[in-house]
Amino acid sequence: MMMKVVENNMDVSAFIKLREEFGFKPYPRQEIEAALRNSLYCVHIELNGKTIAAARVVGDGRVAFFIKDVVVSEASQNQGYGNILMEHIFQYLHQHACEGAYIGLMSTVGKEAFYHRYGFIIRPNEEFGSGMVLFLNKDPSYRAMDSNNVSGIRKED
Repeated sequence: MMMKVVENNMDVSAFIKLREEFGFKPYPRQEIEAALRNSLYCVHIELNGKTIAAARVVGDGRVAFFIKDVVVSEASQNQGYGNILMEHIFQYLHQHACEGAYIGLMSTVGKEAFYHRYGFIIRPNEEFGSGMVLFLNKDPSYRAMDSNNVSGIRKED
């Protein structure tokens, strides 16, 4: 088997396919193209010419970074490919991040221990609150601060 690690040249179709395999939120192709283009760093692994794993880093390039879309195809899990992705991400971070930079991520359910091995803090804990996420809703009738929208879902009167 021929394994190849590729940096900053992510195949959009292969990336979309990996995200779909795990039920990640779908986005139009042009949005994924822009997201990959605007990422600070992308890395993927090809096995016999097929993309089997991918990850990317977004952020400001010095102080704040967010590891995003770490995914290994189901058939290739538990074979060390996630570790290879993380090793390349940390090489990038050591070259570009300042001392003490914030490196964040949101773990998929059940994968927290994988990231904890790399020093990520599991939240919430006594020192840090829960991580949070919001999926932007551009509908003009939606108001994020409206008490009827507490869960992010517009409720009809």
